[in-house]
Amino acid sequence: MKDLKKKTGGGWNRGLTKETDERVARNAAGISKGTKGCKRKPHSEERKAKIGTSMEKYYQENPGKHKRECSVPLKEGDHRRDRKGKTYEEYYGADRGEKLRAGKRHPMALEVRARIAISVSKRVMDGTLGIDKFYKNGWVVLDRLGIKVYYRSSYELRALLLLDSYSDVIKVSSESIRIQYEKEDGSIHYYIPDLLVTIADGSSYIIEIKPNYLLEEKNNQIKFEAAKKYAVKHNMVFLIWTEDILFDEDGGMENGLFVESLSS
Repeated sequence: MKDLKKKTGGGWNRGLTKETDERVARNAAGISKGTKGCKRKPHSEERKAKIGTSMEKYYQENPGKHKRECSVPLKEGDHRRDRKGKTYEEYYGADRGEKLRAGKRHPMALEVRARIAISVSKRVMDGTLGIDKFYKNGWVVLDRLGIKVYYRSSYELRALLLLDSYSDVIKVSSESIRIQYEKEDGSIHYYIPDLLVTIADGSSYIIEIKPNYLLEEKNNQIKFEAAKKYAVKHNMVFLIWTEDILFDEDGGMENGLFVESLSS
């Protein structure tokens, strides 16, 4: 049949009509009766039961072939059978059940988490990490600086345009440095600030763009402390720009909080 399709460019009934072919006529009659063209009679209840038993046996013998739509009894000894209908606490015990309910499943080894953190941070820096569609993002050309920069939010876009408008800024790069930090559980992670800025007097600024409501988050506080230490070590200044600076009433330009932050 496949060879026939390749040769003729269609199915077995290509070019046939119900007047010239008995099979086409039977299918056409089936469609008119609302049986979707099926030329066979509906299965009897006995036949359906036999097919169901056969399929159940097949899926039990081939667990890898399970389909979501198939309701197949689980084998004896299958842990899912024992767990069915029970809460986490009832099946796993109070301690582990509480952790599972809180989303704290089997913790990864610290070295594994460290490797994952390195991999993710590299993807951020080389631009291959998936884009968060929740925020405005895209490329912007900074005409004065003559560069094209990727932004991940409307706040970052605003910051880049402000920097391009300020004549003292001579260099801007996005997500170009990686800062290691450690969480309370001892796991190693990497923080990539939004911008690295250099101004005419040679001063360099690490700038993080964050809305006010995220400043007090515990993980952000750990990142900020790590960034401050990194900045001191490398003779830089770490700044956090919120909407208070980015959307200052003075326009955030020559006489706004934006310039004050870079001259502090």
